[in-house]
Amino acid sequence: MIGKIGKIAAGEELRYRCNVSAPERPLPAAAIAALASGNKIEAIKIVRQEWGTDLRDSKDAVEAYAKGHPDLMAASQQAGSRAKAWLWLVALVAVVVAAYYFLR
Repeated sequence: MIGKIGKIAAGEELRYRCNVSAPERPLPAAAIAALASGNKIEAIKIVRQEWGTDLRDSKDAVEAYAKGHPDLMAASQQAGSRAKAWLWLVALVAVVVAAYYFLR
């Protein structure tokens, strides 16, 4: 905004964003482990805490890492589909048990 100059309150931080690509820092090992287990949100939290970046930068870093490592994401998606299969199996067994209980 041109013409609008304001004061910055104590404790606020100035951040400048630019489109110049800086050399990437390696993702923390804990964030990589969280991604491998399919927990993308936890990976973002870890990156944000360890790097001291804001949510947007942390999310962008995790997504860039995941995009560059499709094998990691395939493993986590496979683990997620197995968990869904178990959930459906448990639900099916519960329905069968309930039907047996009420129809005997």
